[in-house]
Amino acid sequence: MTRLAVFLTTLLLLSAGVAPAVVTAGPTPSGSIDSGSLSSAQSPSPISTGSSTTSTPQVASESGPDSRLGCVDGVCHDDELGFDEPTNLTDEELDRLVDRSMARVEELRGEQFDSTVDVEVRSRESFRADSVLTNSTRTDSFQQWNDQVWEALFVVGEDQRSAEAIDSTVGAAVNGFYMPSEDQIVIVSSTPDEPTVSERTLVHELVHAWQDQQYDLTSPEYRAATQDADLAVDGVVEGEAGYIEARYEERCAAGQWACLDEPATAGSNSDSPSNQGILLTLLQPYSDGPAYIHEVRSTEGWDGVGERVASPPETTSTIIHGEPPEAASLDVADESTDGWQRYPDEGVGGAETVGEASIYVMFWYQAAEYGADTVDTDSLRQATGAYDQYNYSAAPSDGWVGDKLYPYTRGDDDGYVWTTQWESTQDVSEFVEAYGGILDAHDATETDSGAYVVSDGSFSGAYAVDVTDTRVTIVHAPTEEGLFELRPALEPTAINDSAGPAVLEDDIPGFGVAAAVAALVAFVAVGRRLR
Repeated sequence: MTRLAVFLTTLLLLSAGVAPAVVTAGPTPSGSIDSGSLSSAQSPSPISTGSSTTSTPQVASESGPDSRLGCVDGVCHDDELGFDEPTNLTDEELDRLVDRSMARVEELRGEQFDSTVDVEVRSRESFRADSVLTNSTRTDSFQQWNDQVWEALFVVGEDQRSAEAIDSTVGAAVNGFYMPSEDQIVIVSSTPDEPTVSERTLVHELVHAWQDQQYDLTSPEYRAATQDADLAVDGVVEGEAGYIEARYEERCAAGQWACLDEPATAGSNSDSPSNQGILLTLLQPYSDGPAYIHEVRSTEGWDGVGERVASPPETTSTIIHGEPPEAASLDVADESTDGWQRYPDEGVGGAETVGEASIYVMFWYQAAEYGADTVDTDSLRQATGAYDQYNYSAAPSDGWVGDKLYPYTRGDDDGYVWTTQWESTQDVSEFVEAYGGILDAHDATETDSGAYVVSDGSFSGAYAVDVTDTRVTIVHAPTEEGLFELRPALEPTAINDSAGPAVLEDDIPGFGVAAAVAALVAFVAVGRRLR
């Protein structure tokens, strides 16, 4: 997996394949995207304030926050600024905009800032060139390990490094970010010398600054060990920021506040993220998180929200469905032979946990990009809950209980053993059938051993699916022989595209809690972490 670094970002939904418009998404807590799969960098380097691509830093409230809730440095939440457009702002205008945005966060959250917040505007070119969001500091071992994680998810093939794909996507999608280590907000603009600043983006990032003052986003609680846990952390950190941002927009729409017009767009077609699967994974916390926070606040108040942010959930299933999955303990022994080795220093003892959200993305991306018969791609936009943007719930990924994905290496060869646990045999059938749809989309042929071989393309190699009760183990190697070197006791299960795995045809289907939620609600909304 791959984490994004120690800061919180605001993403743009620039790609028509995922969203029709530009949308503000939130930041990533200090290292929350750091698990190997989606994360891309370690600690960000300090941002220069003197380059030609960077405007003079603005300090929110020189004299500190106002003693009145909802007022900062003499500017209150319902004040007008004296200018109507967020373009070509002077330093004084930017100061007032930042002060009012801070005041609005205080009014919406019901809490004051403890101290001022530094805000800086940078060009997208400078942002992309900086090492803050790149994988340049990651080891070769980590990158090779992470490549296998993304290949197992059928999002980044063997013809591209996952680090490059992540960097390219993030470089085009980030509109702003907050760095807890620097106590600084950076707004990414195409015209930094004549700043055009989104008030909505400022509100979002200022929530992260407030969170940092309350919870210290550089603390270990916000540096989860796996991709799934990182995305779950982001679900509450980004969720709270996205929820407050949405409530800000409601006041603007109702005429309760005078608000600046949002910039028409923050990117061009050339800026569109190149990999929709990576983008959709990054967006899950921004999509599901606000709905999760709204539900918690509705039932437990802001105190309940504070408890969730202080002690974040551990799975994306919790963010998607509103409750944690069944507890599961997965012990996957290393049975490999013939020189195959795990990466003991990466992930958690060499393993990554990708979780329900990433599994959903795998099926959606393969359907959208390769026409795989997995999920209805249109269902992504059919979220029904309050503050939901996208629907990350589908039959093949619902019912997830746990997973461990172990990348392997041997010389120039790569492979992996990925074990998933499900609530019921029905969940297993749905997962395996959809996985078979992926293999079919890549023209896989079945061998006498029950394995499947993909001869061409960026996901070529041998695959085997081994089903035991509610556990599914997927093995991948360059050759069919390699499958049995990685897993000598492997017993491949034939995949029946129309009825699910043959081994389960006589089973009486179970109906787990997550599946019931999906059946009753029809579509459950979406909900951080990319390694």
